[in-house]
Parts: sequence; structure tokens; C-alpha cells
Amino acid sequence: MNSRNEPDWQALDALLRHDPGGRGVAAFQERGQPLAAGHLRAAAKHLAEHGQSAAIVTGFAIVGRNPPAAETDGPPGALYLARVLAALGVETTLITDRV
Repeated sequence: MNSRNEPDWQALDALLRHDPGGRGVAAFQERGQPLAAGHLRAAAKHLAEHGQSAAIVTGFAIVGRNPPAAETDGPPGALYLARVLAALGVETTLITDRV
């Protein structure tokens, strides 16, 4: 937080792009910049001010395994986010695949 009780949006953006598994998803770039660089603050502010509903996509299959396995790290965070949004009065839908 800075002196205006604002989160450090740049640090949060960097944290969200951390890729400890080295899968590369968080490192996607366009013109040398991370995809949607700097959009986190605007998205959070818009959701807080105008959000009535949200969809959270998570839990996709890891098809490189035999048999394919379900993702295990995304769903708990998605559930936490859904609960926070619901507590704020935002209708929330979780979306995943069959696996």
C-alpha cells in the first residue's frame, strides 16, 4: 500500500505474472510487453464500481499426462475469488472443463 492506501498495482501485476512452474502462460507478450500490462488496476476498479456479475474460468485439463489430469492450483484461488465477489454482492459463475 502506498500513502493513499492504494495497493502497489505494479507489484501486484508482477506477482500475478510469476510463473514458478515455468509453463510460460503468465509470460505471454505482445510487442515486448506482457499481455494487458497495467490493466489490473482498471479492471479491479471497474469491477468494484460497476460489477454485477463475473465469470471465473479455471481448472483446465493437463492433457500431456496419461491419463489427462485436472489442474490443481487454479481452482482453490478461483473459489476464494468467487467467495469474495459474492460477499461484495457480485453474482459469480465458475467455469471449468469436464476433467
